[in-house]
Amino acid sequence: IQNQAHTKSATGPTTLLGIADVVFVERNGQTIRTYIDIHAPDLAVSAVISLPLKQKTLEDGEKRLELPWFFACGVRDSPVSLRDYAEVQDETGLLRKAELAGCKEQLQQYLHNILPRRRHVPVGTCVILGTWRPDQLIPDIPGLATGEPRRLELSAYFVWLDNHNGKPHTKSVHQLRVVARPTSALLAKMAGFKTPLRPCAIVGCGALGSKIGSFLVRDGIGYLALVDPDVFAPHNLARHELKQPSVGLYKAKELKREYERVLGGDQGGMNFSSRAKTFNIHLLDRRGLDEALHNKTELIIDATADRRALIRLCRGDQKRPVIRAELADQGRLGLLYVEGRDRSPRIDDLEASVYLHAQSDSALVEWLKRERRLPEISTGLGCASPTMVMPDSQVALHAASFMPAITERLNGVTTHGGIGINYVTSEGYPSGWKWLTVPPFTVLPLDTATGREDKWELRIHPEALSRAVEKLQKQDARESGGYLYGRYELALRTLTVVEAFAV
Repeated sequence: IQNQAHTKSATGPTTLLGIADVVFVERNGQTIRTYIDIHAPDLAVSAVISLPLKQKTLEDGEKRLELPWFFACGVRDSPVSLRDYAEVQDETGLLRKAELAGCKEQLQQYLHNILPRRRHVPVGTCVILGTWRPDQLIPDIPGLATGEPRRLELSAYFVWLDNHNGKPHTKSVHQLRVVARPTSALLAKMAGFKTPLRPCAIVGCGALGSKIGSFLVRDGIGYLALVDPDVFAPHNLARHELKQPSVGLYKAKELKREYERVLGGDQGGMNFSSRAKTFNIHLLDRRGLDEALHNKTELIIDATADRRALIRLCRGDQKRPVIRAELADQGRLGLLYVEGRDRSPRIDDLEASVYLHAQSDSALVEWLKRERRLPEISTGLGCASPTMVMPDSQVALHAASFMPAITERLNGVTTHGGIGINYVTSEGYPSGWKWLTVPPFTVLPLDTATGREDKWELRIHPEALSRAVEKLQKQDARESGGYLYGRYELALRTLTVVEAFAV
């Protein structure tokens, strides 16, 4: 409205017409919440006059009634310094406000000549008055235009017309609070991001994935794909963003609805879209993976705690960069693997590099010692199993600690790969965050046997390779030997080496 008024009001008063939804929720015969949702674009006078009276009931008992809205302002280059603090309670007070703004005649024309021509009387309407001020409104008000259009101060009123002696009569006037429409851009601004977050997908919509998704929506991400084959179980209520009404339904689809509700869904929200797929990602071929993630997706967040998903996302036909989030050691450790430029280091490289850093990190050492002694059912990463005992606050603590690294990558601030480690005490107190930058790995093909298609590759940490080469160059003999430390992955046909010792 501010931008359009700035364009049109250079030489005279300006008016705009459009559709508004009066939204109200009733419980036990009482209206407990009411607001007016303004929609663009502008309508012609004839469209407003013939607008049918529509009412629809949405979820949670919310009802919407379509009504016309009217905007008027004075000449842009005749700013008003005077303020009228009198409360508007009737048409006289409303016209007084319009006179101060320089558009009294336009408002009278609408109330007395245009609106009474509608087929439906009694009728309600939203009136918005714009007053041009000498200077721009304070920058802290969210959702307003930038630059010169920000000089237009808006005030809004709900006007109810009734029949009086056979003629339309203004029965009541109520002042409305003017607030910004809920959009992804508004949330991004409130979160402090100057550029929108790049579209991404969350694979694994469990406790950790649901919290990361919730943070991203509130950080103003414009597109989010959700992939998870599981349904929401009663024990998930302990740590998940979803609530009891979602029990028995697919997590991904329910989270899509939950995230869209943040911005008003299809009715009130703008700039945010989401899709949900109930696929098992490790079973998908390249075409199926593209279908699950959609071509909008520029980055994948893997929160599955499933090694099969990690292997699938590491295959050569999957080109998108990946961030993998995991919880370990009964929630004492949060591990975030962030791939580097051109997917090097890859998430499996980073996962292997954790053990390299265990040489100097006592918390990692204690985790590995404890894992050796635990029953098999409780070992591993993540918090998806009902056997995992961990409070919701601990999952949220880890998810929150991951967000700066995730949003930096989604904002294009960083391209290097690395490992983020969040430390929590046994009692659940935060005890620190560490970021370990990991350089790109050297990838070497391995010839296993002539004519075989299942070629292996060696993925080696550059420092380990450098140490091996340095030792070889110092030897008088033609060969050198020692130990390579890392692991192998049969499904990917890879040997991953993170450390080398010569003997």
